[in-house]
Amino acid sequence: MRKTVAALLCLCLLAGALAGALTGCGAKGPLDPKNPVTLTMWHVFGSQTDSPMNDMADEFNRTIGKDRGVVINVTSVSNSSDIHDALIAAARGDAGAGSLPDLFFCYPETAKTIGSGRLVAWDELFTDDELAAYVPEFIDEGRADGKVLVFPVAKSSEALFVNATVFERFAADTGVSYSDLATWEGVLDAAVKYYDWSGGKTFFMHDELLNFCQINTKALGGRAFAGDALNFNDPVFRAQWEMVAGAAILGFLLVEDDYETTCMMTGDIVAGIGSTASIMYFQDTVTYRDNTTEPLALVPLPCPVTKDGVKTAMQQGAGLAAAVKGDARKEAAALLFAKWITEGETNLQFVTQSGYMPVQSSAYDAISGFEFENDAYRGLYEAMGVMRDEYRFYLPPIIDGYYGILWDFYDSSIEILNDCRARFIAGEDSFEALVAESYEAMRQAMG
Repeated sequence: MRKTVAALLCLCLLAGALAGALTGCGAKGPLDPKNPVTLTMWHVFGSQTDSPMNDMADEFNRTIGKDRGVVINVTSVSNSSDIHDALIAAARGDAGAGSLPDLFFCYPETAKTIGSGRLVAWDELFTDDELAAYVPEFIDEGRADGKVLVFPVAKSSEALFVNATVFERFAADTGVSYSDLATWEGVLDAAVKYYDWSGGKTFFMHDELLNFCQINTKALGGRAFAGDALNFNDPVFRAQWEMVAGAAILGFLLVEDDYETTCMMTGDIVAGIGSTASIMYFQDTVTYRDNTTEPLALVPLPCPVTKDGVKTAMQQGAGLAAAVKGDARKEAAALLFAKWITEGETNLQFVTQSGYMPVQSSAYDAISGFEFENDAYRGLYEAMGVMRDEYRFYLPPIIDGYYGILWDFYDSSIEILNDCRARFIAGEDSFEALVAESYEAMRQAMG
């Protein structure tokens, strides 16, 4: 009897010790709801007043953050280009730049520049089993300095957005159909017909002409980059430039220092190619230059592909980095938020209101059964489903200065192509000479 009691007592003590060890992870661990830790965050999802990420941060703070003692404080909402400059300035300690936030969204190049010495390696915080739940390509994209410094929260691609209100009038008169817009060659043919049908109006716009050139170069077997620079000696790359340059000079393609969303809502174009996340910025009305209005019925389509190449589209989207390395409380808080925002229903809730793809394989698969309230969003995810099943996704190269190249290309193409367009209208030079000149001008502008 005494041995039985002693044995039971030992079991009770062991059970108590195990329970203490398990519950002690919360009580004695780095996170404590009675002493919450605040993480500042900069992100790139929407505007300050209407941002799905702001909504998600608020939800986190009300629920698991409150229970575990973590507060996410969004202190800046920007865009991908501006946030890069701001983060680098903060990391360098530039005057007036402010402090580097605890959490921020960036591309691998930005994380590489800031350095692994200041950023947590997510693959050291997540277990292998936890990482296995994510789309492998999305995890791999965030590697820099051999570590996962940028964790996937949402990924985007590019899509073709069409104003059906205008397009269907045009299609009824000309016989052009949505299926004709599946290839770049078809888009350009439609643009020529629209120019004639409309009396000289421009059909479409691409937010990033370098994306057009590099994904089509890849699709056709060329090399858009040679080392850390654009490969202007590649004939395939040149052919892609000449395609868009010719369209711009003839007035079929709009080249403007603005987004396709804005230009569609002012009626300057009927279709635009931009990030899938562009859908957040469309409104329901076109307001023309003369202040007349009509509905904007948005139809998203898969990104067009080059007819003779492999179906290819961009894979893009900033990921989450954490400049809290070495601070146990903040590391634990960052890990809690990263898990919460990327898991299951939470991630699906976020991405489906912002035009992004989820990052866990199970959530990605669940999109097919998701009920969308908005026809445009439903159409976008149908288009992304086609791209997921039929396309190869292109990752921009992780090279020093990639986003500087992207922005310089953007600025230079606007200046050069609009100058060539003006000279063509004035009859100063032949079309062929201007196309060739524009390529050499871009070569010089890009150094």
